[in-house]
Amino acid sequence: MAGNPRKRTVNRTEWLEEPSSNGKRFFIPNTCKWIRTEQPFTSWLRNEDLSPLLWVNGAPGSGKTFLAQNIVEYITESNPRATVLSYFCDAYSTPASIARAFTAQLLRDERVAEEARTDIAHVLGSQPGLTDNAGFPLWEKLTSLSQWNRLTFIVIDGPDEMKKAYLDGSEFDVLDRLLQIVLVKPGAGSVRVLVSSRPEPHLHAVLKHFSRMTPSAEKVSEDMERFVSAEITRFPQLQPHREKIIKTICPEADGIFLWAGLAIKALAATGAEGDIMRDLDYPTLDNLYTKILQDTDELSPFDLDLRKHILEAITVAVRPLRVVEVMNAVLLSTNALILDFRTRAIKVCGTLVKIEDDEIKPIHFSLRDFLQKQPKPLQIESAHLHMTQACIQYLSHPAFTKFYDALPDVDQLLRDYPFLEYAALYWVEHFTASTDHPGHSKSIELVSNFFRTTRAAFFWADALLPALSTRSVYSLAPRPPLNARFLHLTTLMSRVIRASGPEHTPATTFLLTAYENALQTVRKTHGPTDPITLERSLHYAELCSWAPHQEVEAETLLTAVVSAAQPHTHRALALTAHSALADVYKRAARFADAQRLLEKVLYLAEEDDETVRLFALDGLGWVHLRQAQTGPEKERGARLMDAERRFREALAVAEGRYGVGASVTVRSSVSLAEVLSEMGRVEDAEELCATLKEHLVAHRMHGHAMPADSVSRLNALAGVLGRQGKWREAAETWEVVVKERRGIFGEEGRMTLGATMQLGIARMENGEGDVARETFMELLPLQVKVLGEHPDVAETKRRLEALGEGV
Repeated sequence: MAGNPRKRTVNRTEWLEEPSSNGKRFFIPNTCKWIRTEQPFTSWLRNEDLSPLLWVNGAPGSGKTFLAQNIVEYITESNPRATVLSYFCDAYSTPASIARAFTAQLLRDERVAEEARTDIAHVLGSQPGLTDNAGFPLWEKLTSLSQWNRLTFIVIDGPDEMKKAYLDGSEFDVLDRLLQIVLVKPGAGSVRVLVSSRPEPHLHAVLKHFSRMTPSAEKVSEDMERFVSAEITRFPQLQPHREKIIKTICPEADGIFLWAGLAIKALAATGAEGDIMRDLDYPTLDNLYTKILQDTDELSPFDLDLRKHILEAITVAVRPLRVVEVMNAVLLSTNALILDFRTRAIKVCGTLVKIEDDEIKPIHFSLRDFLQKQPKPLQIESAHLHMTQACIQYLSHPAFTKFYDALPDVDQLLRDYPFLEYAALYWVEHFTASTDHPGHSKSIELVSNFFRTTRAAFFWADALLPALSTRSVYSLAPRPPLNARFLHLTTLMSRVIRASGPEHTPATTFLLTAYENALQTVRKTHGPTDPITLERSLHYAELCSWAPHQEVEAETLLTAVVSAAQPHTHRALALTAHSALADVYKRAARFADAQRLLEKVLYLAEEDDETVRLFALDGLGWVHLRQAQTGPEKERGARLMDAERRFREALAVAEGRYGVGASVTVRSSVSLAEVLSEMGRVEDAEELCATLKEHLVAHRMHGHAMPADSVSRLNALAGVLGRQGKWREAAETWEVVVKERRGIFGEEGRMTLGATMQLGIARMENGEGDVARETFMELLPLQVKVLGEHPDVAETKRRLEALGEGV
């Protein structure tokens, strides 16, 4: 889910938004024409300068979106042979939603060559799904626009409203992708891009070298007068004061249309009696928002509380909320059933909200910014607290205990329980964002009771999350389905436990207990070899493989499934079981056994099982690398060549399926780099790691978030750095890996232990003997407890002996 389609793709019959009319816009003739004579615009439009990109930047509320819409319409009318693509961003847009919108518009354009449209349709149809927030293959296809022998204009409005991680490169870099489109060596065609946004520093750093212009108050003065006049017409009580209001508001607005519109509504609310200048003594949007919030004469205490809860919900919501979703959240927070909630919401919130496509939103993204930076009237942690409690109360409803692990028709269920999707997908986000609020203890109690009520909690974990994952704004890690599903669930539970405190045992023990009980139940009713039992065995085994001290149980279960699930009758079960058991063998350093299973997976997988093949190839590459590192010296060269071959095959599959810049592709690249480093091909390895190293530097220096699913890539990068003798950088990288793995798997997780050992080795090789000794001394008892006889235990003992510690 990403953003409002009404804003994303321009509709040429709409113009200004009216909050109370379902988002319909009315057209004001003869506006925005000033830009058609502006030199930067005309030069860009006619390709008269060397800048293929024009940046239109202005303050919040200065009419940039309206201007961008007018530009789209003008170019379409004045250049009938050109292709015009447009996208209007909001806070919920993703790089993938932009790419999909552009490609969809290209597919609808009959002037685009049939061959090109067929090519686009093929790439669009091969995408992993709507949960992919990046859409790398689509962006790579868009990069070839200039080769299609067509003049193409791209207009993108409001990229500054998107999540910053989509602009700074930590998850994606939309601006860089746009620049790749316009700066690629052109064919006979030409691509021109117009970006409309606020003059944010991170955008300025990228766009300052291109042509730019600002819609100043002087330039938009005629448009402002037409706009104010049209707004006054909507309020009969203002008609006697029309000329005075126009003469007062237009210069006071200073080019900010949003301020002018809100000021007129504020005047309408007071009847325009008295001194207009006195009533309009609020020179900025923030001042005006404050005035609107303070004008409470006509609102009862209940209305004020209702307004607070509505503003809280729409401000911190992970995605836009429908009217019925806000109604349910407010009902659960206030225990008040409100008839005709839509009308009441508009009454109490007034000009602060708008309703578009049945979604309640802040009137402008600047209001959301205002509410989040103010200590009053909205406290963000309090808003997250109320949303947490509303979500958990909804999920705890007795109706959901009757379903247990059986999911009825999803669409019907969501119609019957309209807040269910949001509550199921996002309650953890709100819970973990309110940990410092004094009322968090009440949320912890609700969450603990939820997990004690096993049936409702199991319905959430086992049925709702898998069924609704494709509807989430967050993408699952690109992994085999079973692995992705339970990694996501385990990660969510780890976050819940950290936000609750480990003493709250219901959440700590819930998953293993619930899935073990589910397995025992189906064994009794269906027998040990029924496909339903085998699938439940896979579920429980996958959880055991992530949990400390459960590896033997995981191996036992998976071995039984491998024996029972025949490939010719239960192919999907067989593939999943073989892959999962290979992972268990890999972690236990049983490399030959893992190799045997992974080679069988490749044999069983059909060509269309690209994800299965990708991770089998990746796993084989890792196994061969470890065999080279731990096996006989005479076999080292051959094992490294096998590893290189498998990683290159995995990289080819990843690039074709997910795109060059996707996280899974970068992981294959870095894994290949680790092998090349072992082979002494340092320069080749360095080139493959360049992008990930940039992310790591940004993470350390500026606090940028690391890309999603980055830990496994950092693991390989640290290995590359170590083989290059860059032990300080390797140690710093391992520190990030250990922190991330400790948060997900705990102190005693096998993956945490492995990363901690590598951190100790890097510190030792970097000359930090005392710190390394401390790392190994703390690590060894945990390794012995969890791993028993294992090569890693022997390596830690050897390192301690080298550091002068007898063990």
